[in-house]
Amino acid sequence: MLTRLDEKARLLIPAEIRKKLGFLEKDAVFLEPVGPGEFRVIRLDQMVKESRGMYSHLKETHEDITGSFIKERRLEASLEEEKDEKTSS
Repeated sequence: MLTRLDEKARLLIPAEIRKKLGFLEKDAVFLEPVGPGEFRVIRLDQMVKESRGMYSHLKETHEDITGSFIKERRLEASLEEEKDEKTSS
């Protein structure tokens, strides 16, 4: 389907295509360049949905990242305290 950019370089997405894709007025969309003269339009909510869990493979399911971080920081703090005690003695 042919459409044109208007005088302000805005692109009108015809109603027929908007309906097929489920685009509504005021929807936030992301434009992703695909190649020369070509881009992909993705509704922001769809992009968020697709990206959920993108990095989940980096975390083991039984691992408590926050707890591990706090434990590590406490260990570092106690080592610093010991070091300070030794240098002040």
